[in-house]
Amino acid sequence: MLLAFAATIGLAAWGSSESPPSLAGASSLTLLAGLLQFGGAWAFSRGQGTANAAHAQASVRNLIKLFLRVQALKSDAEKTLRKRSLNGGELREHLGIVSVELEFVAERAADAVSDWRQFYADAVDRAQREQQEEGF
Repeated sequence: MLLAFAATIGLAAWGSSESPPSLAGASSLTLLAGLLQFGGAWAFSRGQGTANAAHAQASVRNLIKLFLRVQALKSDAEKTLRKRSLNGGELREHLGIVSVELEFVAERAADAVSDWRQFYADAVDRAQREQQEEGF
């Protein structure tokens, strides 16, 4: 991209000089600038962190599933708390269900992070380092 910018500036400077470039010289420099601009755009589109709708959609889909599962888990836990008479076996059964649901939530969260790692690994690495520095 910088080379394309330099070629464009060079063409403008050359064109404003006392002896303007020939048609062939100006055309060559213009063509070179255009090719460099397309090359820069192509390189940018292939780089990490560029927009990719499929990865973003997969991540959001996992986050929505995660949200819905947490909402259902919260509702079930509240129903359990409202029950007046729970014996030890029933309480253990409900805690087992909560444990399984929390495992699912953790897996979905890991899936969402994995989706983001495919999309933008550097951002995930930075976020994980920040979490480690904060003691999480």
